[in-house]
Amino acid sequence: MRVKLTQKETNYDRMRTKEVVGKTTHIPEVGEIFLMFSESLTPGGLFRTVNTSKIETCGWFPQERKFVFRTQNSVYEVEVLDDLTHEQVMEYSRWKKAN
Repeated sequence: MRVKLTQKETNYDRMRTKEVVGKTTHIPEVGEIFLMFSESLTPGGLFRTVNTSKIETCGWFPQERKFVFRTQNSVYEVEVLDDLTHEQVMEYSRWKKAN
């Protein structure tokens, strides 16, 4: 699923950019990290991985097609860029895939 990750607030800044556009295999979920892949920032690099620390709270806003979640040190927004229904987005849940 194509997404845009935006770091909204932080007191622990390790991201090289505040926004990252790329792909993920799972939606943000409480108790998990959020992981995504994008184009490399380094010329000649294959790809870039971006991951957060464990998610403490998370909300889904279907009308805006975005998740907002908090980790120990930051608040992030993940916008779904693909034209997917609510049900299709929820198919990217780790818990749904495990059952």
